[in-house]
Amino acid sequence: MILAPQPREMAVTEGLLKVGSQLNVTCNGLSDDFAARVKAVAFDAIAPVCDQANDAVKIALSVDANRVLEEQGYTLEISGDGIEIIGADEAGVFYGLMTVKQIARQAKGGLPCMKVSDYPDFKHRGVMMDISRDKVPTMETLRMLMEMFAELKINEVQLYMEHTYAYEGHEVVWEEASPMTPEQCKVLDGWCNDFFIDLVPNQNTFGHMERWCKHEPYRQYAEAPDGFWRDELKEPWWVPNPVSLCPTDDRAIALIDDMCSKLLPSFSSDTFNIGMDETFDLGKVRTKELCAEKGKGRVYLDYLLKVHDLAANKYGKKVQFWADILLHYPELVSELPDNIVAMNWGYEDDHPFEKECKILGESGKPFYVCPSTCSFLAVMGRTENTLANQRNAAYYGKLNGAIGFLNTDWGDNGHWQPLDISYPGYLYGAAVSWSLESNEKLDVAKALDTHVFMDEAGVVGEAVLKAGRVPVQTSKVSKNSLGWLMQRLENKYLGDNTFKMPWFNIGPITVENLGEAEQIMQEVIDMLDGAKMKRTDAAQIVNEMKLGAKLIQISTHLNKARIEEDVASYDLLSEAKRKELAEELRAYIKPYSESWLSRNREGGLKDSVGRFENILKMLENAEPFVLPAAKFEISVQ
Repeated sequence: MILAPQPREMAVTEGLLKVGSQLNVTCNGLSDDFAARVKAVAFDAIAPVCDQANDAVKIALSVDANRVLEEQGYTLEISGDGIEIIGADEAGVFYGLMTVKQIARQAKGGLPCMKVSDYPDFKHRGVMMDISRDKVPTMETLRMLMEMFAELKINEVQLYMEHTYAYEGHEVVWEEASPMTPEQCKVLDGWCNDFFIDLVPNQNTFGHMERWCKHEPYRQYAEAPDGFWRDELKEPWWVPNPVSLCPTDDRAIALIDDMCSKLLPSFSSDTFNIGMDETFDLGKVRTKELCAEKGKGRVYLDYLLKVHDLAANKYGKKVQFWADILLHYPELVSELPDNIVAMNWGYEDDHPFEKECKILGESGKPFYVCPSTCSFLAVMGRTENTLANQRNAAYYGKLNGAIGFLNTDWGDNGHWQPLDISYPGYLYGAAVSWSLESNEKLDVAKALDTHVFMDEAGVVGEAVLKAGRVPVQTSKVSKNSLGWLMQRLENKYLGDNTFKMPWFNIGPITVENLGEAEQIMQEVIDMLDGAKMKRTDAAQIVNEMKLGAKLIQISTHLNKARIEEDVASYDLLSEAKRKELAEELRAYIKPYSESWLSRNREGGLKDSVGRFENILKMLENAEPFVLPAAKFEISVQ
């Protein structure tokens, strides 16, 4: 028997509890609201083993009157007399029922008698889903995910927003994005409350405001209205569009105030994530002199404190912010307000959580660790990196007193990855944030097949993990993956068969290891034909997984061709090869679009598909690809 998360203590005793279709539920110390719906939750939990021929089962639910259990913890006893769950609080009672649900899913003829004692390492265990890089899930998809998260004992969810909330008066920003409306956020918030999930509003308020600042009048609020040089790396390049708001422009703060007034009423949470990450253009244009005078860290902190003051004092929210910029200036961490929460993110297996968590822990300021599902850019995942990244975050977060663990799921560069590729990260992150000690060596494939994919054949879990091992097995084809490599339209970085970007130096990339990646994807496709999933969306899971594998194969074909013909970009390939590759990619777009619409809204699909069409134009037009003028040749002034 496998559970996810695996409890701290579980002892199976002799006997089997026969379960009838009638329940005799008693509640002690539960609120009227929870007590009113708990019978439905309990019946759903034991439904797999219910038998009309058996007597009504007794279920006793109570809150620990002696207050000896850890917060959100519970004890569970299944005996011949029935089921007893004692929770430290109502959330603990709910989590006890979720454990019963996972036990029942694997039981035969009744529930095995046992005792369980359990509680979490982290008070806050969350998932953040990126809905601003093109994919905005349908409400049906969100409901399905919230039910899965609840069973995994996740208790915080954030939808990362840049331009995908329907702000009244700002229609030009979101009108083509199929955004979340205020009404939909309130519905989702209600579902989350039923599942003991805190739905935290998440809106960037400094960097990553490209989708706003490309429009008027917001462009004039930007730090770099007409673009800027990124010159902090070895090879500077010109970014033609504004990215961040200008931290000294009062109109930017007025905009954030207006956004808060329209966003925050749609959420019952007392917490608000204000973003603040990756302010690449800070100090490049409008604040160049000020940053030279006061220091970039000080200018950043001053703006952070302005937005914090607005959110905390005017709107009464506990504020979270991404800590990447401030961690470059550790001497300023002590100046943070005591009630702000630093979100320490990092997505590689070697991310310095040890160093960064120590800085935050010693400051005495509350903080989360924020690893990733690592599905972004990878299309089919990065299995070993994901598991190590999440283990390290849990270990160093707990060691240094982090109050939370937020598992991020990004969609950079078109959100090409299928949803199912994020499931291993969702499950393992939930497990190690609940109890690292009892879940560090969790059999992730088996847990996925049992509790996520419901695959009686036991093949889908391993297929998903196998697909995510491609970057390792292809001799580090790319730091992220072949999905990202496919989007490198000019081959400036592959001249010596080593992939070189200003921030990466990885290789070698060879015809042989690209061929290995293609073969692994074919093996994944073949494995999926043996699946026997008991899910209503089983056919969709197989289809989208196969589409993801096919996309990786297309990437190998594109990049093998560039290496074999020794050309700098797709448009310089031979005419026959360009025609062959264009036909393969063009045939992919329709099934990709159909799969997209089965789980997500239409807004954003055009932008995502546009990345394929950009490659098609290069293959079909045979026009030399020209970089933006002087992108690399002109030194930064």
